[in-house]
Amino acid sequence: MAILELKSISKNFKEVRALEDISMSVEKGSITVVIGPNGAGKSTMEKIMAGLYTQSSGAIVAFGKRFERGEEYTPEIREKIGYVGENYALYDNLTVKANLEFFGALYGISKNEADAAAQSMLRELDAIEFFDRKVGTLSRGTKQKIALCRALLNEPELLVLDEPTAFLDPYSAETLREKIEALMHANTAVVYATQRLEELGRLAGRVVLLNKGRIIAKGTLEELLDKIRGIRVEAVLLNAPNQEQKKALRKIGALVTGNRAIINVKSMKELPSISSSLVALGLKVATISYLDYDLGGMK
Repeated sequence: MAILELKSISKNFKEVRALEDISMSVEKGSITVVIGPNGAGKSTMEKIMAGLYTQSSGAIVAFGKRFERGEEYTPEIREKIGYVGENYALYDNLTVKANLEFFGALYGISKNEADAAAQSMLRELDAIEFFDRKVGTLSRGTKQKIALCRALLNEPELLVLDEPTAFLDPYSAETLREKIEALMHANTAVVYATQRLEELGRLAGRVVLLNKGRIIAKGTLEELLDKIRGIRVEAVLLNAPNQEQKKALRKIGALVTGNRAIINVKSMKELPSISSSLVALGLKVATISYLDYDLGGMK
């Protein structure tokens, strides 16, 4: 059952066309992974889904209610949606506790209920020690954890996430993925935007490939593996390569700058071997993100 449908959605910012003719649906209890390089339109599309932007053309059907161009979500629709974007949407001068109590109150959640729910989630994310700290003093990774707690306070039916693991440590990132699985089992729909290719194998669901504001392919990961060719990826390394490692990287066609290596890969099926090759050279891989790709003639 679709709880959200985008019908030929486009979005303009003055003379810039950020999205072009986007049509897709989000099913109850499912995860949709939206992947694309920087500037592909992922954040804009998710903000439209979450009700932060209105579309320039097309229509949205959210929880059975249709919204045409320029129409904003009603309060009862907004209450069903949780969103985590790039700016966290937190008050830096307030403590974590005060932030979550404030946002809880917007959903009619008492301070005691908000505190209990927030502390439970913060323990899961290994961030309970920051409960009484001001948000402005926290690292980006910790702010990300607080933003996740805020988005989940109202037990949303649709959770929209924009690069949710960008600043998380590996333990917290895995905890988040486990949380997403639990939410899906509870019939929450999740939309998860990322440019990290390694996330695809860890999030079993529908994949939407976005580029230059257009959906250029969608389906299961297995369906897309054979379509994606000529991938250029950037590996961010925790340790800068030494001269011997640089020489080995050049042999596989990598361009190395500092602790970053840009590598050409023939297909997505080769990505696991690329990661293994880097580790075999004694390099520690933080992330592998794709810069661009070829879809065998698909545009």
